[in-house]
Amino acid sequence: MKTGTRLVMVTVVAVLVSSSPHLAQTRPGASGRDAQLSRLLDRVWWNNPDKISELNLTDEQRAQMDVHLVDYHSSLGAERPLRRIRTEFIDALVSGSWEEAHKLSAELVEGIERSTLRKNDLKIQVMGLMSGEQRGLFATEYPRLLKRPWPRTKTSSSPATVKERGAD
Repeated sequence: MKTGTRLVMVTVVAVLVSSSPHLAQTRPGASGRDAQLSRLLDRVWWNNPDKISELNLTDEQRAQMDVHLVDYHSSLGAERPLRRIRTEFIDALVSGSWEEAHKLSAELVEGIERSTLRKNDLKIQVMGLMSGEQRGLFATEYPRLLKRPWPRTKTSSSPATVKERGAD
């Protein structure tokens, strides 16, 4: 891809991110979330030069994929982090607060369900931007990418897990 085209795409995504009501709010950590999103956009599979070439992805497809990822990322700010709920659940178990543990267990299950739904929606939106030929090639060449969560979580991309699976 030409550098000028990439610059235009990055600028468009940056404008979308800065205009997002979730990311633009001035609250602690907002700049950290913007930096996290920027890193995520840089390393997501559809911005990998080898995959761009092999799948013949257009700049327009990739820009739209980036927009869907920004939307997904923006939706995360509205919810209580699952790791906090897990920690509170474990604390309730250890302290013998059974009623609280039941409540937190239900909240955790609902949060995991919502998270899975959002990640699956992202896959549907991104794959929907590809032609049938691109999807077929993607499924043949990158089956692990279809099976793993999008975007990858910290635990799913840990060095030990990557070593077990092999590089994508």
